Amino acid sequence: MSSAAIVTTLKYQGPSLITFVEYHLAIGFERIYLMFDDPMDPDQDLVAAIPGVKVLPVDEGIKAQWQSLYKYKQYGPHINTEVRARQTLNAELALNMALKEGIEWILHIDSDELLWLSQSTIHTHLERLAEQEIICASYMNYEAVPDKEEVSNYFLEVTAFKKPRRLLEKQGVDVNALWQLPRKYFNFYNNGKSMCRVRQDMVPDDVHKWRSRSEHISTARYFHPAILHYACCGYDSFKSKFEKLINTGNKAEEFGVSMKDKGFTVDYDATMAYLQHDESRAREIYRNQVMLDTESIESYITAGVMERIDISSRLKTDE
Repeated sequence: MSSAAIVTTLKYQGPSLITFVEYHLAIGFERIYLMFDDPMDPDQDLVAAIPGVKVLPVDEGIKAQWQSLYKYKQYGPHINTEVRARQTLNAELALNMALKEGIEWILHIDSDELLWLSQSTIHTHLERLAEQEIICASYMNYEAVPDKEEVSNYFLEVTAFKKPRRLLEKQGVDVNALWQLPRKYFNFYNNGKSMCRVRQDMVPDDVHKWRSRSEHISTARYFHPAILHYACCGYDSFKSKFEKLINTGNKAEEFGVSMKDKGFTVDYDATMAYLQHDESRAREIYRNQVMLDTESIESYITAGVMERIDISSRLKTDE
């Protein structure tokens, strides 16, 4: 039976971290590499004793290991200001750890994401990948839509998701005609996350995909399994995301490109609001751009562009 690991970089996640870990262990992941961006993060104590979890504070020792990595030349100059740089280096480091542990697959996701399997375990999927001789697999992401401001554990409390635009287009659904709101359809990324076979020649190309240094490899795309992205679910989570970015010097840019120019208007507007200490404006952005009232959610579910997904049933599995 094939083995699989997850790597994620995180910071001050809180109690939802336990659900993240328990869910992925329940569906069959053997190892979870948790790279704590703050080496003093108290959340390490929440999961350190759970079998299968490897707690890795990003301290000077980890940073010294980064310098030997293939991607360090590209991302090393940005490690103090760009979380994506640290995430990519952590992913490469975890792949090397998985190689030493004999783990066969590794998935790189964020700590506010889950790999959704409605049935079975990851092993059934890995068997199919092996049968088809697939090296890299990309999983399209569904974007969570909260219906309230106060959310304690978004994995358990938020169940409404926007379907991937690519899936809807494949099904002949005109998203623009159905999405009757002035806001964008997806507020955040829409190109999925990826898993690859653990091999010495594999490296993360960025936070979304892997590639081989020695050969061209095609990536298989899946709509199921899929990534459930619980982005900014709850105002506290929304505020925390942008305050963490600002505290590392972010000014609504990514590698020198404005988030507005990249099409991420919520990221840009929220960062600017917090930089200007205008929390009332930030809360308004959350209410008007991230949240959606229950009645509207149900209407979009009926229209077919959203669906309900409740992960609680997968926290325990018999397989």
